[in-house]
Amino acid sequence: QPAQTILSHRNWTFSTEFSPDGARLATCGGDGVTRMWNARDGSLLWEKASDGTDPAAPRAKPLVRTRMLRWLSSEVFLLGQADGLLRFCNAADGSPIETISAAKGEIYGLAVSRDGSRIATVASDKALRVWNARTRSLEWETDDLDFFARGVAFSPDGTRLYSGGVAGGVIVWDVQTHARLDVLHTSSHAWSIAASPDGKRIGVGTMEAGVDIIELSTGKRIGGPSGHLRVVASVAFSPDSSLLFSGGDDGTVKVWEEVK
Repeated sequence: QPAQTILSHRNWTFSTEFSPDGARLATCGGDGVTRMWNARDGSLLWEKASDGTDPAAPRAKPLVRTRMLRWLSSEVFLLGQADGLLRFCNAADGSPIETISAAKGEIYGLAVSRDGSRIATVASDKALRVWNARTRSLEWETDDLDFFARGVAFSPDGTRLYSGGVAGGVIVWDVQTHARLDVLHTSSHAWSIAASPDGKRIGVGTMEAGVDIIELSTGKRIGGPSGHLRVVASVAFSPDSSLLFSGGDDGTVKVWEEVK
């Protein structure tokens, strides 16, 4: 059973992500709203619409879905949107800083290397792209995914990328050579991916209500929690790797203790 459940969005919770200091939890969802929470007590700190305005403000058309959220630093986070835009935002209040066109379709996966030097995206155009975070320039891309991927994550040391894009598994990439090294098998299609900060495991949110925990030293699946209605659209480890947060298509975020 989860230690806590937060009703974070009116429909899908697409992304859950701890701040670098572990004090805040940022979430975004299918309602087009980004929310910042106190990670210790679950209280809401602020919320911002995907167009940078107050979510309660009147508007002529629905908000663009915000698919992915990742921290670039303690002061700046990134939003990957359904319109292919990558937004750089102020963590203090969610206000926009800069926007770039990052994909020819909906951004389904977004990752930042631990040192903040690289950004990776996967999108509905079936491409994996790696960007220089400082210059915002494209370093390399590959469009040989089997189908569009819905998750991507860097290893803590920045030498590996883990992505969806293959049936029933996660692809392991070499960041320097761009080579496809391996495929880690999962219980269902990978929808979201997170690497534990200690570098020992990845958590893979699947289409079948659960999270697969894969031990990287062996490449084997060692179990994982289950508790959402169906799709686990986002996963995140706590900074000490002891807690796992999962966000699902039921609009909730679940907190799992003693992750094995």
